[in-house]
Amino acid sequence: HDERSACCTSCTCFGDPICVDFAGEEKIWVLCDGRVAPEDGSKGFCFVEQDTCQEQKDAFGNACVYNTEVDPSGKQFLNGNNYKYSKHGSPCSPNPDAPPSTILMYKADSYDLTITQGNRGIITDMELKLATGTYRLSAQDCLEQEQPWSPALPEGISHRFVAAKSKDILWNIYDPDTGISTAVRCYGNLVNDKIYLPRMNIEDLSEPEVYSDRRNPGGFCVTGEFDYGEATTSNTDEIEATGLCPAIGGLVNLNFYRSFCQNPGLPVRGVEDCICQYCDDLAPFPNDDYQSKDECNTTLSLYPQLPFYKAVECSGDTSVTGRTPKEIEDSIRFCKNEFCNRYWMDGDYSTEDECRKFMKEDTFTGFCRAMRSSQLDIDECLLSFQLDGFESTI
Repeated sequence: HDERSACCTSCTCFGDPICVDFAGEEKIWVLCDGRVAPEDGSKGFCFVEQDTCQEQKDAFGNACVYNTEVDPSGKQFLNGNNYKYSKHGSPCSPNPDAPPSTILMYKADSYDLTITQGNRGIITDMELKLATGTYRLSAQDCLEQEQPWSPALPEGISHRFVAAKSKDILWNIYDPDTGISTAVRCYGNLVNDKIYLPRMNIEDLSEPEVYSDRRNPGGFCVTGEFDYGEATTSNTDEIEATGLCPAIGGLVNLNFYRSFCQNPGLPVRGVEDCICQYCDDLAPFPNDDYQSKDECNTTLSLYPQLPFYKAVECSGDTSVTGRTPKEIEDSIRFCKNEFCNRYWMDGDYSTEDECRKFMKEDTFTGFCRAMRSSQLDIDECLLSFQLDGFESTI
């Protein structure tokens, strides 16, 4: 298991990528974003279409290139076969003759981390500079080799884990010269027992010091800004503003788990490891919350809000043993209503119903809006979940 540090200021980049800076602000950069929202205004899957693709530019100002074997609608190959995005990625790519786009994630003192973007912007490679040298890692090698670094990392500064269920590869690297820790997850899309689109997340870059006290701090983690070069971003900006395309993640409760697990970069496949770690930390069983580790795992997998309402001391029954799913869901609904009835007037809500709406959509944001009234204080509350954990924050 890997778990997010609670001692430090943290930064992360994951997915396409979505990056979160030291201040907790989130930003996304989808390279050559040719997505088109459904014409009926529904929040269905957004296919990448040729016309929109060719209107985009990559980081070097080149027109983005559409896969000539794919129908202009982005739904199928020209031969009629289904086009699987999980297998083939986006049919819209940067000019193949141009160098890859990179992001300076963070530099300070002798530490320097730069990531390289691939299809859609996913992280395919990283370059880590330490006082002892420069070390490179590709997602492909990470998944295929037990020692994938070039050159090998110094003895004693890293640990490699294989996730029990997903088979993701996890690397934790500690830099003794700066005290900065870097957690990397290598994974891909599993289709018919074969991994496609290998990529990595920088799940947690933990800075134990005040970064402004270091020598020459810089990069996204500090500025919260990407150096887009000449890349176009207006299509992504419009999609994010309208919310018409489904959020990257694929799991209804993913945002909940990202706060619960203190890891804003947690991928869907990392949820099970987080739950396992949390339940391990609660041992021995039985305890005040669960009769067994299996009960703990089941509760967090099926009813993740229950531990939250236990922590806010809901007066309802928050147990799971011997109860039907409907009874448990009724308890969660009771706890949500009780919480809002008790606290909605203390924070940023106009009505009790507004509180219930926010608690249903995002438990952690809903909680912070009930506890704090200004946006700055709400953001600070949300960051506290990432740094200190949900029980301590509550």
